Order: sequence, then C-alpha cells, then structure tokens
Amino acid sequence: MNTLKKLLMAAVVASTCATANSSELLNNAMQSWEFQQYQAQLKQEIIDTHNSYQTYIKESGQVHTMAPAAPLSSFEIRGAISTQYPQWEFVTESAFSTSQNHGGNELYIVTREVGYANPASRLAKINGSNLSIIDTQPVTSGNLVVGYLVIWKYPHTNFTSGSTTASARSINFPNNLEDDRLYIR
Repeated sequence: MNTLKKLLMAAVVASTCATANSSELLNNAMQSWEFQQYQAQLKQEIIDTHNSYQTYIKESGQVHTMAPAAPLSSFEIRGAISTQYPQWEFVTESAFSTSQNHGGNELYIVTREVGYANPASRLAKINGSNLSIIDTQPVTSGNLVVGYLVIWKYPHTNFTSGSTTASARSINFPNNLEDDRLYIR
C-alpha cells in the first residue's frame, strides 16, 4: 500500500510539472518582444480592414451608433508555436504551410478575426482533433470592438505535423462562415 501511495504521488507531481512547463512555453512566448510586436501588427490589421459602417457623424461632430456589430469578414490562422520550435512562427495571410518544423508535447496557434464571430461557432482542428481556446483578446478601435485574436491549444502530446482548419460564423446577418487552412510542418 505504501508503494502504491508513492507511485500515485509521483504521478501527481509529474503531471503538475508537465502542466507548469506547458504554461511556461506559452507564457514566455507571449511575453517575448517579437510576439508583442506581431500582436500589435495583427491588431492594427484588424483595425485597418474593419469597415466602420457602425457609426456616422452628425453635423455636430458627435458619433452615434447606427448598426449592430460588424459581421465577421475575415478569419485567418496567423501563427504557431510548439515545443520543437519554441518561438512564434508568424504566418502571412497567403501562406499554405509553416516554414518551420513544429512538434513535441505542445502546440499552439493564433487566429485573427475581423468583425464579430459567434463565440460558440469558433472551431479549430488539427488532423481531426479539436483545439481548445486558451485566450481571446478583443481588438478595439476607439471604444468599438472590431475583431479578436484567439490563441488555441492542441490537446495531445507528441505532435509531428498536420493539416489545420479553423472557422467561425458571423454573430449576425448574413451569418456567413469564414475559414482558413494551414499545414503545420
């Protein structure tokens, strides 16, 4: 019985250490200067491409709300990080694949949304396995939310490579579906 307790304690400690290391990779990567700059660039892209039909300016110069949230107009996979490549690989809008080899026990991706997606409709998969959302960051222009950056985590260990798909549906009319694909090497 004493040996069983020791084995269980060792398993708990090992899983706690794995969890600590898991968040350490992401935390360190998100705090890096390069990621902070890239994140600012993605946010600016969202702001720049947002069609500000939500507001109009009266003759007095005051801005008034005119319409509901902007429909989702763009949804893209824009970055990846993994144990094997432990810094963010920034992906362009037109990329079909990552250029670096990713792999190992952890894999995260970042998606960029312009407009409003229904949060329940957000979906990302790698090789058919659903990813889980780790962080959702609203992007604002003035006091309006115009899009989101979302960080996703692959749920399995020992990732080698695979086809990634991500999609979301607009929260309002025309309820369009936007999606993206990326092969992660």
